[in-house]
Amino acid sequence: MEVFGILNSRRPDYQPGNFLGSAQWETGASWDDFQVRELNNGRLAMFASIGMLTHSSITGKGPLELLDGSSSVF
Repeated sequence: MEVFGILNSRRPDYQPGNFLGSAQWETGASWDDFQVRELNNGRLAMFASIGMLTHSSITGKGPLELLDGSSSVF
């Protein structure tokens, strides 16, 4: 985040305390589409984490322990 702050401060229209600036926020259909995609990605990540927690509770091994593929799941 620090890199983004430094790069943002070099913009000619930079105002201290206004990180993105109101002119940079899109409010059209593309912004709505972006928000929907972000929500869907978040939902997918939640399902993936629930799956990892469930698998860990069933097998007794964490997600990283099962990456080597040598252990049997059941």
